[in-house]
Amino acid sequence: MLDDLGILEGMEPRKELRQVTKLMEFRLRENDWKSHWSGVSISDLAYEMHQKAHQAELLSDTENIRLVRAAIDTANYAMMVVDNWLRKNTPPTEVLIESLRSKDKPSGKESFPVN
Repeated sequence: MLDDLGILEGMEPRKELRQVTKLMEFRLRENDWKSHWSGVSISDLAYEMHQKAHQAELLSDTENIRLVRAAIDTANYAMMVVDNWLRKNTPPTEVLIESLRSKDKPSGKESFPVN
């Protein structure tokens, strides 16, 4: 779908992304008994994504496993939102592609913001 636009040409997913997506796939397979998300509205999926993110936010650093699980679930809901949007808006518009481009490219190595 997006490969047809050539924007991912020659790109390999980062090692970190490959690791996380394997965990995401594991969680999805654990829930294969549920109906597919394509029949769920984007707003309902976004609500569930928000709920999982809020759940992760409430967990402390000492609850690492539960925090990671909530983060993986949040990522899966985010994927479902995007997947359902792409299904309804095929092929993706240039407006979407342009909106995904970074507007604030740093001049040097910036650190990840941590509060």
